[in-house]
Amino acid sequence: MNTPIRLGLSTEQVEAARRAGQTNTSGTGASRTLRQILRANLLTRFNILLGGLAVVAIVVGPLRDATFMIVVAANTAVGVIQEWRASRVLGRLRLLAAPTVSTWRDGVLVDLPAEALVRGDVISVARGDQIPVDGMVVESGSLEIDTSLLTGEADPVLVAADEAVSAGTTVVAGSATIRATGVGDQRLASRIEAEARRFDLAPSDLRNTTDRLLRIITWAIVVLGPLLALRQALGPESWREGARGTVAGMVSMVPEGLMLLTSATLTLGALRLTRRRVLTQELPAIELLARVDTLCLDKTGTITTGQPKVTEFLRLVGLPDDTPTLEDCTAALAALAHSDPHPNLTLSAMLAAYPDDPKWSATVVIPFSSQRRWGGASFTGHATWVLGASDVLDPSLPLPAAADGNRVVALGHSADPLDVEKASTGIIPRVAVVGHVVLAEQVRPTAPATLAYLREQGIRLKVFSGDHPATVEAVVRSAGQPVNGSADGRLLPTETDDLVRLVDENDVLGRVEPHGKQQLVRAMRTQGRVVGMTGDGVNDVLALKEADLGIAMGSGSAAARAVSELVLLDDNFDVMPLIVNEGRRVLANVERVSVFFLIKTVWACTLSLVVGISGMPYPLFASQATLIGFLAIGAPAFLLSFRKQAPRAHSGIFNRVVRRSLPAGIVSAGVGAATFAIIHYALNRTTAEARSGTTLAMTAISLTVVALNLGENPGRWRWMPVALLSAGLLIVKIAPLRSWFSLETQTRGGGFTILIAAAAGSALIAAIDLAVRRRHNSGM
Repeated sequence: MNTPIRLGLSTEQVEAARRAGQTNTSGTGASRTLRQILRANLLTRFNILLGGLAVVAIVVGPLRDATFMIVVAANTAVGVIQEWRASRVLGRLRLLAAPTVSTWRDGVLVDLPAEALVRGDVISVARGDQIPVDGMVVESGSLEIDTSLLTGEADPVLVAADEAVSAGTTVVAGSATIRATGVGDQRLASRIEAEARRFDLAPSDLRNTTDRLLRIITWAIVVLGPLLALRQALGPESWREGARGTVAGMVSMVPEGLMLLTSATLTLGALRLTRRRVLTQELPAIELLARVDTLCLDKTGTITTGQPKVTEFLRLVGLPDDTPTLEDCTAALAALAHSDPHPNLTLSAMLAAYPDDPKWSATVVIPFSSQRRWGGASFTGHATWVLGASDVLDPSLPLPAAADGNRVVALGHSADPLDVEKASTGIIPRVAVVGHVVLAEQVRPTAPATLAYLREQGIRLKVFSGDHPATVEAVVRSAGQPVNGSADGRLLPTETDDLVRLVDENDVLGRVEPHGKQQLVRAMRTQGRVVGMTGDGVNDVLALKEADLGIAMGSGSAAARAVSELVLLDDNFDVMPLIVNEGRRVLANVERVSVFFLIKTVWACTLSLVVGISGMPYPLFASQATLIGFLAIGAPAFLLSFRKQAPRAHSGIFNRVVRRSLPAGIVSAGVGAATFAIIHYALNRTTAEARSGTTLAMTAISLTVVALNLGENPGRWRWMPVALLSAGLLIVKIAPLRSWFSLETQTRGGGFTILIAAAAGSALIAAIDLAVRRRHNSGM
């Protein structure tokens, strides 16, 4: 389409492109659709197994044996509703954080979401923008792009007019007008862009534990299910009673609520963070919040407010007579600030300090680049002026005394015009430094308390910055934090061990380039550390993507937000303690919930094994197993998933869960089998009475299990689930419920057996738990 540059597409042309399918929407989305949510929650392997068992239960026995399907249906419904509601809430927040693109439509420059673009649109991009389409550069204002998300190459690329650019690249300097030639799935970088936005989960203790448990449980069902069915079919009971026992045993092995409560707890954690204006772009990030042990900070926007202020300009003393005067220097600073149409923070501070534009005519403008660490302009009749890091423009020049704790930018002057091509290759122009601009950075009022809290929680803090190490160290110290050394990050070692040693010996690394931040983060991850990274600029993108947990500022660049797992929509770093606490709370609750569900699976598998070997009837009906599961597992687990306690996270979830659930599950199964055997065989009672006694004994022993698995310092929580469990036991004694769950009235001998079995089992579980805790605390 031959569209005039400053006109763009007309409304009719946009509609025609949409009808032709030439839109910038991709085939992949951040959230699942309702159909996908329903399919994922309904068609699970356990739901399919339980559905089949429900059919068998309805065919061979009373309807109440299929009571467990109520729990399955409730679990599925809650899972669907919670995920759908969460996806809508998070979707609305994503719209707030989504980048917009300046687009020419009907001759007017408007801001549109990237997905609203069509093929042929003319867009304007500037420093910090991520290019959302493949396109051809129509006008280039010294455009430099970062192609690292596509090629892994950190060096900026200078792009002139009539050259192509790809979606996924980021503008690091200059500006441009681009005509879209490839949109949506037609973009060359669509798959790479999707990869950049996808969460690369670090080795996840929670995920690995859940997967490992489900694999073990699946194999247990495969092995024990047929054995149980065979023994029940050959047992003394009728085939219908045997089938009912088989259904009860296999249903009890399935931890039907484990996955639901795990995902629900993560979802609720994400929703809690939204109330603090924190967008969780991927749920697994909640776990990483608890496991982060090293947090890399960018000084600007986290420790400081990110808004520098020019405090003074210091002209060098002893300069030759033909050196520009102080008035010339201040005029040059104003001209440089007004010459860049997309000023960075430093130039914005100078605009505020020197608001009067001297109206100098610029012939060449080279925008400031974090890679070059300088920028400048050549003016008609006023020679060339350059702003940059002092050690770049003149490494031999000492910094002024005012540099202590402040940022200093050198002002250089030259009679020679700037050369854009030489600048793109890294050649620094020869200039005479005539003075220094001193910029003060304001420490956020709450930064000292926030940083102190993170250190108290055992999180190592590392500050990476493009500023001079001495400047960064002074800022960190002014925030009340100790600094264990600082170093220059320009010449990083190439060996991983040397990088690790460097970052271990220094809390502050200054003059770090974008690729250097990535190298440092990667080196720490190779040592098994879980690394979090905060950032807001394009120079942070590589490190944010490399880190286990990327945390971007909402007002930061689109590229930084795109590759981060968390976005602080209000740029409020002060919420970090709350974020860490939420992650730890969620992880602790998931671990606690897993113990309850695994105890049920262990006793169900153990009972099935005992029945398979001995040939005795299965000691529970499906409705009775459902009752135990609800009172002793589901209800306490649900209540405990809301606990606010946030202990420090430690690795080894699988070992802790197994260590706490295996003894309790085996003892519970032993109590159940012994109770059934004594009442049925020793006391010569009916199987119905024996199963009733087993139900009551195993539910009663769960009181001890619940009390022992509430975590440290539970306070009133210790008694709330226990009280509800006790109340549940009394309620089911009501005649209609007693009949529904097949609970027979116990004779004196049966009741005494239940009390002795429950008391003995509780004492044994408590003793084993105490021994395990002592052994664990002693480090054995």
